[in-house]
Amino acid sequence: MQKAKGIGGSERHLLSLLPALAEAGVEVRMVVAATGRAPDFTERLRELGVSLTVLRAGLHVNPLLVKDAYGVWRPAA
Repeated sequence: MQKAKGIGGSERHLLSLLPALAEAGVEVRMVVAATGRAPDFTERLRELGVSLTVLRAGLHVNPLLVKDAYGVWRPAA
């Protein structure tokens, strides 16, 4: 999971790392807690073929984000 408000250093790293991992045979799924200009980052991930879930983050820590993230990660029953 990455909180993103645009494309900064860690986002640039992920844009190169995630496709390389996928090419190496690793299943790659990204969850982005989005705020601000996050669509700059998420659209680029989609262009690169990265499986992606986007959750609204808001400006501060949001307890509802934990619930939403759990819904993405919980194992299938």
